[in-house]
Formats: sequence, structure tokens, C-alpha cells
Amino acid sequence: MSKAVLTALRKATKGLLYMSEKDAPFKVISTEKLTAPTKANVAEILHQPTDSPVEEVAFTKFFAELTKPQKWHAEDDKAVIKRYQDLLAAMREHLTGLKVFKIGKVRVKIAILGQSESKEWMGLETDSLET
Repeated sequence: MSKAVLTALRKATKGLLYMSEKDAPFKVISTEKLTAPTKANVAEILHQPTDSPVEEVAFTKFFAELTKPQKWHAEDDKAVIKRYQDLLAAMREHLTGLKVFKIGKVRVKIAILGQSESKEWMGLETDSLET
């Protein structure tokens, strides 16, 4: 297991929340599956019902709004944007083949996964409320 990667991801997400209609923390995950996560198998890998609807979102698209400063942002908003930029950099530094999956409807499980140098699939999991 790539402890250095897990440590870097924990550090980058400590205290950071994914904001939707429900703010949720990030959980660092590592799968024991050696196969790449796909729309067909990601629900099973993440222990979600296998008949759940799954949407794959481009990694850069998922992070685009989270990392883009706006003129109207207050200082605390800018601090959160910086945290997301740091998270994005950490993920790109330590993982390849980055993929984002949204599993379910309304109560959505989000998985952001990539492959480490040791060929393990790992990344982040969070929840979103999308009504």
C-alpha cells in the first residue's frame, strides 16, 4: 500500500468539505481491486448497490468550479479555493488515470480515484445531496 499517497491525501483533505446541498467530509480510500474502476464496476468496488445509476465525470470538469476564483469571493472563499487547488495538485502528483464517478441519485456517493505508482487504485470518497 502506498502510505505516502494516503498521507498526502489525508493532509490535503483535513477539514475540507465537499459543498452541495449537504456539506460532507472527504474520506481517503484505497481499493484492493487491481482492475481499473469503470461505470460498470465502481458501485461494487465502493460497496454500493450494483444497480445504482453511475455517471462518470471528467476529472478536470469536476474540479473546475471548485478551483476557480471569482471576483466576488470573500477571503474565506479564496482560502477554500486554495485548499481545493492544493488537493488537485496533490492528486495529480501522486496518482495517474484520475477518474470521478457519481453513484446514485439525490443522495450521491462521489469517488475520485487514480492509480498510484504501486498500481493500487486509491483516492477520495464523499457524499453529495442533489435534489
